[in-house]
Amino acid sequence: MAELADYLDLTVSQARRQFRELKLRSPVSSGRQAVFLPVETLLCLAVSFQINHRRYGGSTAHLAPEPIPSLARLFSRPPSSVLAKMANLDGSRSHGGKYDILAGAVLRDEPAHFTHIYRTLLTAARAEGMDQHRLPDFLGLEHDGEFDLLGLFQGVGLPFRSHQDVAPMPNMVWLYRRPILDYWAEHDETLGHIVRHVLIHEIGHHFGLSDEDMEAIEQKDAARDGSENKAD
Repeated sequence: MAELADYLDLTVSQARRQFRELKLRSPVSSGRQAVFLPVETLLCLAVSFQINHRRYGGSTAHLAPEPIPSLARLFSRPPSSVLAKMANLDGSRSHGGKYDILAGAVLRDEPAHFTHIYRTLLTAARAEGMDQHRLPDFLGLEHDGEFDLLGLFQGVGLPFRSHQDVAPMPNMVWLYRRPILDYWAEHDETLGHIVRHVLIHEIGHHFGLSDEDMEAIEQKDAARDGSENKAD
C-alpha cells in the first residue's frame, strides 16, 4: 500500500517504474479496477486544477474533455474511474486511497512542491517513451513556469448533491495568500479586484454556477464599480 511519501517525495526512478507497470496493464472497461498507482493519483490531482469533475459522471463521463480521455487511455481505465479519483482527492467522494485527501491538500497548498512533482511525472513519462500525444503537458509547466493557483473550491456544488450521499465533508473555499500577493505585484489590478474575482469563481462552484454565470456576475460587478467611480 502506498504511503504519503510515495506521493509527496516521488522520484523520477519511482515514477518510471510505475509508468512501465501502466504500459503492461490490460484495459478494464467495467467492474473491479486495479488500485491506483501514485503517478495516476497525482495526474488526477493535476487535471482537477483544470477541469471540474462535478460536471461529469455516470452517463456523462464520456463527455469529459481532454486531458481526461488521454489519462483514461494511459491508465487503461474508463473516464468515469479518472473522474471518481478526482472526487476522492477533494473529499467529495469516499472510499478513495488512504492518503488521497491529505496528499491533495498538501500539494494544493504548496504550488512550488506541486510544480516539482508535476515535472517529475512528465520527465519520467518522457523517459519511458510517452510523448505529448500519450501524455500531454496539459498544465503547460513541463519546461518552465510556476503553478499559480489563486483559489480552490473543495466539495460538492449544491445542485450536484444527493440525499444518497454519505455524510459528505463540508464545502470549503481556499484562498492562497502568497500566489495572490505575487499576482497582485505583477499586474495592474487592485488587490480587492483580484480577491473578488477569485471569490466569485470559487463560491460560484459552491452554488453550481456555470462559467458564463460567473462571467456575467463579474461584468455586472465591474459595471457597478464604474458607476460608483463616476459618482465620486
